[in-house]
Amino acid sequence: PGDPILENPLPVNAEDFHQRTTSLLQVDPAQDLNPPHLRESVELPPGQWQLNPVNTVNGGHAIVSYAGMFENDHVCAYASGPGFGPVALGCKDVSEGQIKLSFDVAPHIIAALFNKKMVLNYSVQFNHYQPQSSPDRTVQVLAPQLTLPCIEEATVGIVDLNTFSGDATAVVPVWDYAEEGECCWMWLSGTREDGSDYRFDIVPGKPLTPEWLAKGVDESIPRDRLKELADCTGFELHFAASFDGKCNRETAIEFPMQVFAISQENLVLKPPTVTEAVGSELTVWNGRNGVHVEVNYVGNHPNHSIQANWYRPDGSCWLLESQPGSTTGPVIFSVPREAVIESIGTTVKINFTVTSDCKQQTSDDLNLHISVPVRLPTPVVKQATPPATQHGILDLRTFNGDADGTLEPWWFILAGQNVWAWGEGTADADGAPLTFPVGTAGRVTEGEVTAGLNKLLKRSDLEKLRDKTDLLITFNVTPDIGGQVSNAIEFPKLHLKFRKAFYDLTDFDPSGKGWNGWQRGLGAANPADLALRNDLWGGRTGYWLRDYSYTNTSDPVTESEKMFKIFTDLEPGRFYRFSALVCNSSGQGSNPRIALAVDRKNITDVVEPPTTWQTLAQVFQATSNTARLSVNNHKMGAIHGNDFGITMIELHEVQQ
Repeated sequence: PGDPILENPLPVNAEDFHQRTTSLLQVDPAQDLNPPHLRESVELPPGQWQLNPVNTVNGGHAIVSYAGMFENDHVCAYASGPGFGPVALGCKDVSEGQIKLSFDVAPHIIAALFNKKMVLNYSVQFNHYQPQSSPDRTVQVLAPQLTLPCIEEATVGIVDLNTFSGDATAVVPVWDYAEEGECCWMWLSGTREDGSDYRFDIVPGKPLTPEWLAKGVDESIPRDRLKELADCTGFELHFAASFDGKCNRETAIEFPMQVFAISQENLVLKPPTVTEAVGSELTVWNGRNGVHVEVNYVGNHPNHSIQANWYRPDGSCWLLESQPGSTTGPVIFSVPREAVIESIGTTVKINFTVTSDCKQQTSDDLNLHISVPVRLPTPVVKQATPPATQHGILDLRTFNGDADGTLEPWWFILAGQNVWAWGEGTADADGAPLTFPVGTAGRVTEGEVTAGLNKLLKRSDLEKLRDKTDLLITFNVTPDIGGQVSNAIEFPKLHLKFRKAFYDLTDFDPSGKGWNGWQRGLGAANPADLALRNDLWGGRTGYWLRDYSYTNTSDPVTESEKMFKIFTDLEPGRFYRFSALVCNSSGQGSNPRIALAVDRKNITDVVEPPTTWQTLAQVFQATSNTARLSVNNHKMGAIHGNDFGITMIELHEVQQ
């Protein structure tokens, strides 16, 4: 070595006393120790150390290294933290050549100090000196990365009770640092239907079992508990576990909370009921002021919005204001009388729709059959006698102009309802059925709602009816506004006896009535007499009969009668006008002498008609129902001339 006075190779903690060339060395046993280093920690920011527990799942490593580390140094390491330890990490003797020692930091030590500061230090003892402690190394242990609790039956975060039966299953996958004997807690929190807070403990602080440590925590959530949550709301699934061996909820660490939405079981929505109906049958009279649709179901709640659906004949719905649900009884909807009326005679589909915050559901249908009214007025013809009585008489001889067919307002009358009215009788022309309109089809007006209907029976239509026949008056009304005749309600028919002035015309048209019951008399026994003609004569064109006087007549009493007709439907005491067009159809020789007779007695003068047509007529009073009317030629013999023509024989009743 060099000069000890000039060189000083001693440690800094050695003191040199220079008195002479021989020095006295005095050494302080305390060493300048470094704090231990946790190999898995990171210095961030400078001077501060942090530990991510992900890196120490299998434990950490406390590294001890200091200057002057010599063989046989006895080193003991320790860990501590708030409310924890100190815990010995073990003791080791330094071997020859070693410059550092590593001490295992068990996982449970790190777990016990999650979110806390962990303090590491060590002591060194050599020779016979007392142990010397190192400076502390403080490491901030971060929060662990924990698994997420879940519900196996959830779909995209929704627990829909309609998609599974039985209980739900809450699962927490295995997490790091879990150890048997540590405890866990699981609970859910949410909101009840009444808005109050709800909590249910699924796992109320149980020690972790070997099965849970292998597969994760698996626990049932009773279905009835889930049903206590308000439908369409969110609820939270919580989980916490202890890591410090204390099984204390206060020091347990909560896992990330998971939020789910609950969708309760679909409501069982039975069909609504109608208060005024018996089951599915409604007597329409009971709904004359409208009806009430009652809605009730298990789970009825004020948070629900209920819409009653009353379907109209065209498929649309009546606009009924929606109402909130109720927990005290059925929700009642008032349906206006118009809705009942327009569906008379049909089956109405009725249901209701319940809307909550997250779903909409429609009930089963009530198919309500609405009867046809029986309280219906009968039409009236004002001019009939009596005017409002079945089987009264409508006699055209008792009034002038058209007749009035009226119908008083019916209890279900609405403006816009369609009306059809018609009469049915027998055609005078051919005896066939005859139908004619009563007024014009159309819609009920606002004025008619209070005044009723007045439809004209046109006289021109009535004149076409046969006398002494039945007349039916019918009114049909649709219950719905603008409805079709196929849906119309038929009111009671009015049965009348029809009368009119007697009228009988014979024009000899073969396409019509032809001779119309007239027959040859003895004065026209020769078939060549009374020949049918259709040509121009005497300034007139048309059908007529020409008598050539081929029959050789001689008895004025029996053989003057050229043609006759027996009428059996006259009314005694009434007056009738018997007329005909006659002419001289020869213009040469002897002139015919023509007269009209009733019951073989002339009622007209005997005339010698000109070659032009003239009317021969007279009024007589019937004395019985039967009368024999005839056309007579009082010129006897089959002689030159004595030809006549006849047509347009009329018999009609006249007023006197």
